This record gives sequence, C-alpha cells and structure tokens, in this order.
Amino acid sequence: MTGDVPGPRSGHTLSVVGDEALLFGGLDPALKEFTKPNGKTEKRPGPNSDLYRVKLPAAGSTAAMRWVKVATSQSPPPRYGHTATVVGENRLLIFGGFASSSQRYADVHVLNTKVSSSMLKALARRFGLASLATKWPC
Repeated sequence: MTGDVPGPRSGHTLSVVGDEALLFGGLDPALKEFTKPNGKTEKRPGPNSDLYRVKLPAAGSTAAMRWVKVATSQSPPPRYGHTATVVGENRLLIFGGFASSSQRYADVHVLNTKVSSSMLKALARRFGLASLATKWPC
C-alpha cells in the first residue's frame, strides 16, 4: 500500500462504493486534549472525521493500492461507532455514532462519490430529530 495510508483506529467504517473503498471516521488512538465539565483538561483518544479512499485493483492484479486522504472544508462532526450504508451506485449514507461515551448522534449525511473525479460532495439531510449539516464538500 502507498499514499496517505490511514493510521490505526477503531469504530470506523470501510465501505465499497463502485471500484473504490471509502474509510470514514473512527476512534483515533492519538491523544487529544478534552475539557471536562469541571473545566480541567485531560488527554485521551478521540474520534475523527477523516475520509480516505482507495481505488480497488481488478481481480488478480498485483498493482499497489494507493490511499488518498480526501481534503474537506466541511464534514460531519468527528465520530466513531456510526454506520455507513451504500445506497445505489454512488452514494454512502453515514448515520449516527458517538462523539464520546455520553454524546450520541442521530444525524444523517449522504456522500455522493460521483460529483467529479477531483472532488467528493455530500448533501446532509434531516432525519427525524437529527441535526442538519449544510454541506459536506471535499
């Protein structure tokens, strides 16, 4: 494997959409600073909203897979333990997950992987009582 290979994580999703695999979110073991309700700070692992893609080689190919970290100007809030469901031929639906052990999400984000070859764009949609994000451009 080459490129921007994703680091270790848990609670992420890896979904195959067409000829690509998309990795989203997860709990990053790197220590991040959090502020407790009492105002004190501590360092602990935290969720991320990283999005990576890799084009899958044809069956029998020995070509190296090259990971690309997709740069985003806006994305869903960092999360882990969410679901990712492939819808049709070019959409990935991200639902729910956790920001922490006490903060859960009930939002939906739809990633359209065929907007252009250089950019992924997602439209967030309201789902029940979910919060509404305006865009998820990459």
